[in-house]
Amino acid sequence: MIKTNLEIVKKLKKYLYNIEERRKYIKGKNSFTRNRKMPFELMIVFMLNMIKKTLSVELLGFYKTLEKVTQKGKKVTDLVTKSGFSQGRKKLCGEFFKSWNRVLVKEYYTDNDGRIKKWRGKRLAATDGTTLYLIDKAEIKEEFGVQRNQTMEVPMAQVICSYDVMNDIFLDSRIMPIAIGELQGAIDNLESFEKDMVMIYDRAYPSFGFMYIHIKTERDFVIRAPEKFNNEIKAFSQTKLKETTVKLPATERGKAMAREFGFKIGEDEEIEVRLIKVFLKKSTEILITSLLDKEKYPASEFKDLYRMRWEVETSFDRLKNKLQVESFSGHSAEAIRQDFYAAIFISNLQTLLIDECSDEVDEKSLGRKYQYAINRNVSIGLMKDRIIEIFLSSDPAKVIEDLKSEFIKFLEPIRPDRSFEHKRKSKRTKGKYQTHNNYRRSI
Repeated sequence: MIKTNLEIVKKLKKYLYNIEERRKYIKGKNSFTRNRKMPFELMIVFMLNMIKKTLSVELLGFYKTLEKVTQKGKKVTDLVTKSGFSQGRKKLCGEFFKSWNRVLVKEYYTDNDGRIKKWRGKRLAATDGTTLYLIDKAEIKEEFGVQRNQTMEVPMAQVICSYDVMNDIFLDSRIMPIAIGELQGAIDNLESFEKDMVMIYDRAYPSFGFMYIHIKTERDFVIRAPEKFNNEIKAFSQTKLKETTVKLPATERGKAMAREFGFKIGEDEEIEVRLIKVFLKKSTEILITSLLDKEKYPASEFKDLYRMRWEVETSFDRLKNKLQVESFSGHSAEAIRQDFYAAIFISNLQTLLIDECSDEVDEKSLGRKYQYAINRNVSIGLMKDRIIEIFLSSDPAKVIEDLKSEFIKFLEPIRPDRSFEHKRKSKRTKGKYQTHNNYRRSI
């Protein structure tokens, strides 16, 4: 069974106009109840439209687009002021976009088996963290915290994202104070995962408590472990074995973590895991996994399996450099949350549009040296303003088809195993705009 993007968009529009759902994310009983220049649905779609220019220009463009796409649209003469928009957004919790994204994710995976890519019957979800540079305001520092060095302090946030690496979908994302560790954020994300998923983590995540919680909640995992992680890993690394199954005894820290998250763990508790060696060009890495069935999950496949974790790193690049998530449209903590969760939603919407072009892309790749893919940077730029049409026009089907036709015009080759030497270049610290090699903004 295959679900179309139009079906998913209809579900998203239904949620957008659901009064009961709205109330969960609106501050104040009387907010968005009267006929305003920018009612709730317009506020939401405007913030989705990747606001990166000055608000006056963005608002003018937004209302001009509304005049074109809706018969009952607001006229430019009804334009809300910058102050009016800023006051209105204070009444909205950024968590609305996170909840809306859950609807998108649920609809994508429901009755849509023909589109979902899996590894041995399981979805692969990589979890990792990154940091965001924030605005230097007292409120922001108090909410998210700062990173300090010898000369200065920089407001920053911790971000944890769990990402379906085969389907390019953000499953769950959190923006948190910088003091909250990646491990805690990853555990908090667990509740959103289903039992047909395998979680993939890098070497920042292995701990007895972390693995224990996964096993007890029936969430499978693959974790890259440092060679000196524990005695069992050390012993295995010194053998010629390519894989083995071991029982790891509970550590004091592991027991404390399990109890902190509500698990009753005995003093002599242990977990059974599988250790697998992965041979790289310059090193040998060790993976710890809860996938114990050697016939169903051959050790020979784990090198490529773990390599797919890199897709979550690529997703961070898209958020920061293509969606420009660190360029915030407001100066409050709530505005930062709104922009962050809206960017996650937009990234997933882009994936849906690109995915529905796959047959045409495959056809255009026939007879060529490389497989081709749609240029994600260009397609983000093409979505600007068309998002307004998708959610506010009377004919979203035409908008979706038009966007797909435009996406197909901009393809780029996929060159496997391509790598370049990473060269750090110092950049001047003053001046708002600078040129970067092989990169131009699309929004």
